[in-house]
Amino acid sequence: MTKLNISELSDEELVTINNRIVKEATELGVKLESENDLESRELGLKSLRDLVELQQDYQKEIDLRASKYSEG
Repeated sequence: MTKLNISELSDEELVTINNRIVKEATELGVKLESENDLESRELGLKSLRDLVELQQDYQKEIDLRASKYSEG
C-alpha cells in the first residue's frame, strides 16, 4: 500500500481525511470496549494505535499550515 504524501494534499483533502481517521478511530475504540475475544482485541488495539499515529501525522501538517497562514 502506498502512503500518501501528506504535504501534497490540498487543505480540504487534508482536513477531510483527518476527520475521517478520527471518526474511524473513535468507532473502533467503542467496538473494542465490548470486545471479549483477546486475539480480536489485541488486533483491534494495534489497528487503533496505527490510526492514532496516522492522525497525529495529519494533525501536525494541519498545525504547520495553520501557523504558516497566521504568519502572513
